[in-house]
Order: sequence, then C-alpha cells, then structure tokens
Amino acid sequence: MLCKHTFKNVEISFDVKVSEIIQGESTKSSNNILLDREKLLNSGIGEFKQEQKDYKIRGLDIVVGKNFTDIATCLSQIKSEYDFIQVAGKVRYFTERTFKKKVVKDEVESEEEKIYFTFELFDGFGKIKASYFPTKAFMEKQIKIEDGQIVTICGKIEEYRESLSLKVKEIAFCCLPEGQLPEKREENLTVNQEVKIENESMCKVDYKTEPENYMVAFPSDYKEPNQMDLFASFGNVEQVCDMLDGKDYVVFDLETTGLDYSKNEIIEIGAVKVRNGKIIEVFNTFCKPSQSISSFITELTGISDDMVAFAPKFEDIVGDFFKFTRNSTLVAHNSDFDTLFLDYHAGKFMYKFDNPVIDTLVMSRRLLSGMKNHKLATIAKHFNIPLDHAHRALYDTIATAKCFIELCKLEYK
Repeated sequence: MLCKHTFKNVEISFDVKVSEIIQGESTKSSNNILLDREKLLNSGIGEFKQEQKDYKIRGLDIVVGKNFTDIATCLSQIKSEYDFIQVAGKVRYFTERTFKKKVVKDEVESEEEKIYFTFELFDGFGKIKASYFPTKAFMEKQIKIEDGQIVTICGKIEEYRESLSLKVKEIAFCCLPEGQLPEKREENLTVNQEVKIENESMCKVDYKTEPENYMVAFPSDYKEPNQMDLFASFGNVEQVCDMLDGKDYVVFDLETTGLDYSKNEIIEIGAVKVRNGKIIEVFNTFCKPSQSISSFITELTGISDDMVAFAPKFEDIVGDFFKFTRNSTLVAHNSDFDTLFLDYHAGKFMYKFDNPVIDTLVMSRRLLSGMKNHKLATIAKHFNIPLDHAHRALYDTIATAKCFIELCKLEYK
C-alpha cells in the first residue's frame, strides 16, 4: 500500500522461526494462522526460500528504455494496479501477433499491420501475463526475444477480466540471483513436453499438422433468416473487399474453470467462421476437465459438472478445432485471455495456433472512443446486437462476430 501511494523503496523486515511455522500448521484451523507453509517452502527439497518483495538483478543489458535500476519487484507481491513498476524473470510462451491500425499520411487514410508480442514472465516466486507493443527503436535493433531468456521490464500493471497483466514499456536483458528459479515448474507437463517447450528457441519443435478429417467435433452450417448483406451496406465496395472479401475469420470464445491458464482448464469452445462478411459455419463443443467446476463458474456460465460429464476431453478435440481455424485470422474479445489459454493447452498436445489475431476490444477502443467501457455487452448494446446467455461460448462468439463486422464497417465509414 505504501508503494502504491508513492512511498517508494520502503522495506519492512521481520524474523520468523521456520520450526514454529511448521509446528503451527497442525493447529492452523483453530488458530487462524495466516502464513502459508507451501509459499514459505517454495521449490527445492529441504530448501527454505522466503518470498521477497524486492531483489537485486545483475548483468543489465538495456534494449529499450532508461529507467532501469538493479532492483526488481517480486511478482508474487503484485496484488493491484501500478502505474510504474520494474520486474524481472524468465520469458515463457512468447508469441508474435499482429493487429491492424488506421493511419493518416498526407491526408490519405490507410491501414497498416502492426506487430505485438504476448508472453508470460516467471521469476521463481510468481508469474504474470505480459504484452508488448514494440517501439520503432526496438524493431530497428532487430532484437529477438525467445523463451527461456531472462529479462527485466519497466511497465504498467493493469487489470482485465479480474486478472492483472503487465504492459511492457521498457525492456532489458539481465541475470536473476543464483538459485532463484526452481529446477522444475509447477505445471503438469511431462518431461518431454517440458523440454520441448523450454527449448523451443534452440531446436525445431515437431508440431502436429492439420488433420485430414474431423474426428470428434464437427462444424455445422450457420443459418440466420435475416443475415445481412454486408457489401450492400458498406459505402465503399473496394475497401470492403480489401478487408473481408476472400478472407476467412474465425471468431472464438472459450469458457474455462478459472482465470489462470496454467492451472485451469477449457470447458467449452465456441467459434464461428466469417467469410465475405457473413457467418457461414459454427464450431461448438464442451470439453471435459480433470477438475470439478466450481459453483462460481457454474453460476457465471451455466455450465455444470453434469453437462460436461460425457463430453470429449480437450486433447481429443484440439485437432478438430485446429483444422477449423486453418488459413483464417482469429478474432476474440480481449484476445489475450483466450489465446493464452489456447496456446498453453494446445501446446501440451503439440498444436501451435500460429494464426494472425484481431482483438475486438482493441478495435472498440480505437473506433468507439466515447463509450463508457468496452465490454462485449456494452458494444453489443451500442450496435443493437442481442447478447443472450452471456458467458456461454457460442452465444458470446456470435455476438462478437456481429460486433466485429460492425466495427469493420466503421473502419471505412
């Protein structure tokens, strides 16, 4: 709290006897002990590692930025938003993505494709999702960020969908204190999968190719009596064709057992294919998780354990969904949430969704600047698009697809 309110470099220290903590664990329920033994005994057999607030880094090699120090904040201590923070850690699940941005040059309006990156940062104590919209200086240096590299980042902590994420402003390579990173991760990966993901930057990963046929989950035709003729409603036919004609977009949404993609699972996939500005196909399936669905998620999504009891597992249908998305641009609302879940869980079964990605949240912020917020329900209401059964994957996907089409129309209004 002190750091949040501008009191920087505040340090509070105290001594704790480890034996007392372990002994107190047996009476935890009655004495309401607040210390968590699993957090205090973090990684390593017989090794006691306390969580820290700040720690020193070394070997600073600045790529972009000027505000770096040799002190990084421990990721496990980040509980709220920060306008400025410096953290460090190992890069994992690094993915390059693209989005389209409207630019005006010499009074001529055009559209440019821009690159951005998403990844996870892990410092041995905690982890956080990160996104980086690279500066011109970064691109000119042709710096390559890869999984397994250690970086320190200056940026901003923001909250989306009740989850904190890191918006990268400045970046540098560095070294963490010796022994800080545990030898093994907490994720439930086999040894071979662990090696393949960790060493993706050092060797070719043998990802699976598109299946020849659908095996478990099959797409179906989408029919809506009053589906609009988009090309008749656009003012400039050439611009419409350039944006949509001859291109496929797969708009998708995932329902999950929680917000942490490394611990929670996918329980429903909803997707529609948009071609020539019209929704033509639907892909929808439940996925049976290995963990029970909480009452909170059931209340939020309407999905219960009984509904997924006889559903296929994600590993059985990921190939079918991969086939459905080939040669298409993926579209999602707040895409970082869905793509991180998809990339992580698909990667465990050696599928790589390398499609370009468009985020309708980003489009809405750019094109609907006067909105009070940019939630899917708010955007749908703005365009008079019904959103029934919110937080069910297919219904959210159909609404997102229609909002995407309307936002495309605004691009060329």
